[in-house]
Amino acid sequence: SHPTRDRSIFLFITTTMPIRTAAKSWRRLTSCDSRTAASSSSSVSVSSSPASASSSSPLTRWKSSTRTTLQDKVQDLQTRFDWLRGHREYMPIVPDASHAFVWNAVEDLKRANATTTHDEERRAAVLVPLVSCDGMPSLLYTARSEHLSSHASEVSFPGGHFEEDVDSSLEDTAIRETSEELLGDYPFEDIEIIGRGSPLPSIRGTPVTPIVGVLPYEIPSPASSVFPGNPDEVDQVFCVSLQELLDVETSDHSPRFQSSIPSFSTREGHRIWGLTAMFTRPLLHRLFKPVLLPKQKKG
Repeated sequence: SHPTRDRSIFLFITTTMPIRTAAKSWRRLTSCDSRTAASSSSSVSVSSSPASASSSSPLTRWKSSTRTTLQDKVQDLQTRFDWLRGHREYMPIVPDASHAFVWNAVEDLKRANATTTHDEERRAAVLVPLVSCDGMPSLLYTARSEHLSSHASEVSFPGGHFEEDVDSSLEDTAIRETSEELLGDYPFEDIEIIGRGSPLPSIRGTPVTPIVGVLPYEIPSPASSVFPGNPDEVDQVFCVSLQELLDVETSDHSPRFQSSIPSFSTREGHRIWGLTAMFTRPLLHRLFKPVLLPKQKKG
């Protein structure tokens, strides 16, 4: 530990960045120091007991674990995704008519609430994490902390705002935010990106782009045993199988859009709705089901 250096860096970070960005930058710095310290400690044990050091390494544990059958489907998913992108009526998120409807609804809300702050200038991304949970193709979600100022306790995909100082692309944003929200020793750098979907606006007008990605290593149930979640942002990390999503899918009337929108009430008591459900439904039916559940009969 270097108290003088740390204090200087902390002062620089907190006086030159927005509060949320500064907090995450400081967490990245301190976690990096922790990993460095752990690495130094491991190097000592390597000389005395190489076998035990190797078995205790999180990266070694994940790299040596069985890669899931989803790995065999990555190319098929990418091919299907590219085909969808080439056929405008089969956009991977929403068709043109629905896409225009959502954006128009946000514009109507902005006119009706002129005093509300809107954030169209910023961009955001979420990761749509396709995982194998207990051997079943599933999507991974988070239940947001009840202490957050917006969307508290709601179910969402991990994600956040694009940060120019650290992100070179929205894909970088999605992976960085996922690692910061989920935590744990999972090798997030091994996430395989399938593609970038069509952006939809948040309630404040921020374009939110879904990034579809495959987490290549098997996730046991409950997912929280692997991903403890950042307590500042997340109350719970959980998986829902694609089959369950198909089984529990329904529609609810949305006062925000004055229309029927998708909704999923899981068997564990989670309700997936809003923007997260609007990302989930078309990907579930147009991308995941044809590739991963081809024998699923139409209901």
